[in-house]
Amino acid sequence: MRDRGSLNKVILVGRLGKDPEVRYLPSGEGERALARFTLATTLVYKKDGVNQEITEWHSIYCWGPLAEFARDYLRKGKQILVEGRLRTRRWEQDGQVRKVTEIEAEKIILLGKKEEPAPEEFPSEPPDFSGGDDDVPF
Repeated sequence: MRDRGSLNKVILVGRLGKDPEVRYLPSGEGERALARFTLATTLVYKKDGVNQEITEWHSIYCWGPLAEFARDYLRKGKQILVEGRLRTRRWEQDGQVRKVTEIEAEKIILLGKKEEPAPEEFPSEPPDFSGGDDDVPF
């Protein structure tokens, strides 16, 4: 049943933290591609006349042909637009219930110049949260 008074839509423009990780999962007709990647969005503002930055890291995944597109065309540092919806997964690990909110991409648009290099100030990759409370199995 669909609630006509709600909307779950996310639109982000940012840069990839690393190349997408792609794997293939069994499906009814063979295998289905799943791509996962991180996207950095940065807010720049002035405080006391000094530029400040806040970078948010977003976990994104996509399926099927869009995952294969990600595999073929997305590279670390590339600027893209992602349109999708928020999805929350829950699982149990080591006796504790874990939860993560991710973005399921429905559309990806390449932005920037064709062979645009990553900017020098762009972080090499998102912070490593492995081993912490936010450890998510791939």
